[in-house]
Amino acid sequence: MNQLAADINLVSTLKAASEAENYSKGVEFYGGQEIFKDFAEWTNEVPTVNYGENTYEIEDMMTEALQAILGGADVQQTLDQYQTQIESAVAN
Repeated sequence: MNQLAADINLVSTLKAASEAENYSKGVEFYGGQEIFKDFAEWTNEVPTVNYGENTYEIEDMMTEALQAILGGADVQQTLDQYQTQIESAVAN
């Protein structure tokens, strides 16, 4: 993770990566700001996600919706359609 931070500006979600040497170095593009250190600290502020019994079914539906949109479907119409489907799935 240390080398990838330097080579390709990779920010890892691996907590141990925050201890890597390159995570405490400033980045010239950002005026010397230690952006990797900042990102590592910010990851501690990301709230946990509570997955429910319908999570994976909803993810599958949203994947279908995204594929439809990428295929040229109207964005709002597609989202409205899938919201209705998801609400029905959760209600049952």
